[in-house]
Amino acid sequence: MVIHCLAGNTPMLSLARRLGMTIEMSRGEADGRLKLRAGTAFDFWSEIAYDHAGIADSVAKAWQLAVQSALAPASFSSPRHLLCQAKRSRIHIRIS
Repeated sequence: MVIHCLAGNTPMLSLARRLGMTIEMSRGEADGRLKLRAGTAFDFWSEIAYDHAGIADSVAKAWQLAVQSALAPASFSSPRHLLCQAKRSRIHIRIS
């Protein structure tokens, strides 16, 4: 991992030091480098599980919104009202 910043950027350099990065300074610029371990099969499957948990949460929220709109009086279930409600809930569904 590499962080590149100006040599005078104290907060960024402080963060790099806390992460254990090796910092090299030259010509008013600083580079922080950190060697990361190679990913394992467990890391790969953990990432997939985390992604699927996020998708499941989005689907659950979308179903909740659909049920609420189906049970709502007709005057409140206009397309514009549903769009505003979806924006307020910040529901994003990605199908791949």
